[in-house]
Amino acid sequence: MSRIMSIDKVLPGMFVEAIVAQDQHFEVAFKGLIKSFADVNTLRAQGILSVKVNFAKSHVDVFSIPSLITVPAKASSSSHLRYPVGSVVRLNDAKLAIVSSNPESDGLPLGLMVFYDVEDQRHCELQRIEIDNPAVDIIESLNPNEFKNELNSFLNNVFTSH
Repeated sequence: MSRIMSIDKVLPGMFVEAIVAQDQHFEVAFKGLIKSFADVNTLRAQGILSVKVNFAKSHVDVFSIPSLITVPAKASSSSHLRYPVGSVVRLNDAKLAIVSSNPESDGLPLGLMVFYDVEDQRHCELQRIEIDNPAVDIIESLNPNEFKNELNSFLNNVFTSH
């Protein structure tokens, strides 16, 4: 499956099939795996505006997944599980997601943005979901002390591009 993407949405691990649009001042030919954000920045500096990405050949290894740890969630007085906005969690369907909204009261769903499939070890299409029972749906959360700079850049890109 291939899709045309803005250079601003390209991530390390994506396989670029072709340059689709570029600044008229440059004639750049590129095909291959984007290995780091430095590669993306180089293409951007060369005037690349959009590329055709092959998701079947992509393997978004932007980070080696930090070890997952089971973290007791902060409980409010009514024992509603609380995850701060920006937390990265692993769901019971082996997907990673970022907490995008956390209502203050019980009974309201927790908003998540799913971005990574742990089993396939691939970036997946961003999907906004809501879960009613975090205690059942969230298995683990990531240890923020093990985050790498590229993971932080990746998460920043996820939040700013959607």
